[in-house]
Amino acid sequence: MICLQHPSTVPYATRQMGPQTGPKGVVADHAFFQKTQREAQAQARAEYNARMLAKAPTTTTYLQDEAAKEFVLQSQIEEEDDDDAAIRRYREKRLQELKCEGQQKDERVFGQVFDIDADDYATAIDMEFRGVSVLVHLYDEAIPACRKLDEFWPSLARKFALAKFVRVSAIELEFDLVESPAVLGYKGGNLIANLVRFVDHVGPQFTAEAVEEALLGNGALCYSDIYHADD
Repeated sequence: MICLQHPSTVPYATRQMGPQTGPKGVVADHAFFQKTQREAQAQARAEYNARMLAKAPTTTTYLQDEAAKEFVLQSQIEEEDDDDAAIRRYREKRLQELKCEGQQKDERVFGQVFDIDADDYATAIDMEFRGVSVLVHLYDEAIPACRKLDEFWPSLARKFALAKFVRVSAIELEFDLVESPAVLGYKGGNLIANLVRFVDHVGPQFTAEAVEEALLGNGALCYSDIYHADD
């Protein structure tokens, strides 16, 4: 996982004047240091966001990588003569999956949409619990499909309250939407759903049901993200 540079490792700008002495000089030096520190941190965040978003249109997702591994594993299992061992491995794998799904309900309940800015983009993904699905809507208010998706986002957030629904301006992130909202799904900091042109996944019927089916069908959401208050 890409990490932000620590402020102490980021090169700062140098002053364009000589050092000042006395109380005013100390205040000026402190103000200059604070300013360059903020600028360096902002630059580091921007570079991190750019690297993360640049990968989205072309990279394979975590689920795709896992599917490839599963295919190889399945091929190996089929070549084995010991059927009992294969069945035992499958049961252990399934029990682990169910355990992970169950853990999610004990962590956090969201139930709302979070609007974030570019500076919070990395934190909203990387600092969340590993079992939490994070769905990011990259939007542009000028695109009708983005406004349409915004109509459904709050109700989906309430239904799938164990998942975290986020909105962030694509313009602020300098991300080209190509006349469509983009939805990126993360879990444990890994990209698990890559829906850059979301309209292609929803189809002509841009309804709440179609949006939900697209998110579930592409792995951005799972049924275990549904929150039942009486559980």
